[in-house]
Amino acid sequence: MKYSWALPLGISAALAVAGILWNGGIIYGLDDAYIHMAVGKNCALHGGWGINPGELQTATSSLAYPAMLCGFYRIFGVSEALPLLINLGALLGILAYAKKRFNLDAPKLLAFYFITFLPFLVASGMEHSLHILLAVVFIGEITRDKRGLLFAISAIALPALRYESLALLFAGFVYLALKKDRDSLLVAGSGILAVASMAVLYFMTGYPLPISMIVKSPYQIRSVLSIFKLVFRFPYNLMISSWFFSEYILSLINFTYTKDGESKAMAGIFLIAAALHSQFGAMDFRYFAYLQAAFFLQFSNLKTRDIIKGIKPVTAFFMIPLFLVASLNAFQAATAPHDIFIQQYQVASFLKGNYMGQVVMLNDVGTTSFYSGARVVDLVGLANREVLEARVGGTFDSEFIDGLAAKEDVAVALVYDEWFPGQIPSSFEKVGELVFHFKVISGKGTISAYAVGENAGRLRENLAAYAWPDEVSLELTGT
Repeated sequence: MKYSWALPLGISAALAVAGILWNGGIIYGLDDAYIHMAVGKNCALHGGWGINPGELQTATSSLAYPAMLCGFYRIFGVSEALPLLINLGALLGILAYAKKRFNLDAPKLLAFYFITFLPFLVASGMEHSLHILLAVVFIGEITRDKRGLLFAISAIALPALRYESLALLFAGFVYLALKKDRDSLLVAGSGILAVASMAVLYFMTGYPLPISMIVKSPYQIRSVLSIFKLVFRFPYNLMISSWFFSEYILSLINFTYTKDGESKAMAGIFLIAAALHSQFGAMDFRYFAYLQAAFFLQFSNLKTRDIIKGIKPVTAFFMIPLFLVASLNAFQAATAPHDIFIQQYQVASFLKGNYMGQVVMLNDVGTTSFYSGARVVDLVGLANREVLEARVGGTFDSEFIDGLAAKEDVAVALVYDEWFPGQIPSSFEKVGELVFHFKVISGKGTISAYAVGENAGRLRENLAAYAWPDEVSLELTGT
């Protein structure tokens, strides 16, 4: 089918249009997308690298994506539409390359679209669609007999976009080294370049990785169980993740029994890369999505008709978790943007109308830092080095937060109480709670509003005067 890519692309475009109609504009399905956008915006307008103007904070888990946004913002102006256009363009590139290189027909392209979680990833406004595009090109080119410029570009760009790509690069290096192929030197050089960039990052910020990756790192020892999880993360993730376990078993079976050399190569690359990623990286589906491409493409040589006829009960059993997680992903693609709209976007609009130019404490900082015009203090530590050091050093408590609020002259704090048990300072006066009755992806369903200093009356009035959506209940206290 000449236009077999049209249906997946059309689905993502339709989801985007539906979201615009539902939310009155472009809203992305993750608050994290707006962190990238805020960093790109401040880079373009103020020459900084953080969510607040004039800051140097590696708040994003990708280095290349905010830099890309910064460049486009400088050329075309700041626009919330840009990440959507980038993601749709990446999706088109993925579908076009996969169709041509792996001869995928329409049913396979549609299956590839869902199994690689692309419905949600495009709607998220993040860099993951680009990550999948680079991974698909890398896998497609490394398994050719002759490789060219596309292979070199993908090998160099992968770790620049996300450091997890080192797992895929290592698997590719092993594959080429076993073949005694000189292109293994290019892959090794790209990996060395990525590691060298960590040294540069350490020199600039004091940390070898972006702050967000450190905050979200699984390598935090809190108990005996956490030590076990640290040492045996790969087998532990196999045990707790049914979809990952299913993919690994199916790939092992394929690697063992397939007679197709290209399929065996892709299965081997997936097995090595997935083991490394699960041992050292986060297993959230959006971080793992680039390896979903390697998982799927190892079966691309099979005809759709043969796949349908050849599905055995045991194969069907292993495919159930994949079907379920892909279905959940598609559901979130349609609904997560509205969750962000009624929670983070409304908080950003509230702050823009009442606290622009002032300092606010938050635990979700993306949408607010991009839209509100307020200076944001991030209590999670993704975008605040002082908070990160307190968390890592074990000094993050109510006294620390109180001192930080006084130092930064914070006016209000809007936070999830559950994320800070016993850590909210007694000097903060709780004025009310915002209860959100539509929750799909946000961290919690209730945000507590605290006045810092002599601001309780004003905060109470501002909360009551704001036109919150019907899905939001305001419960004021102390009235």
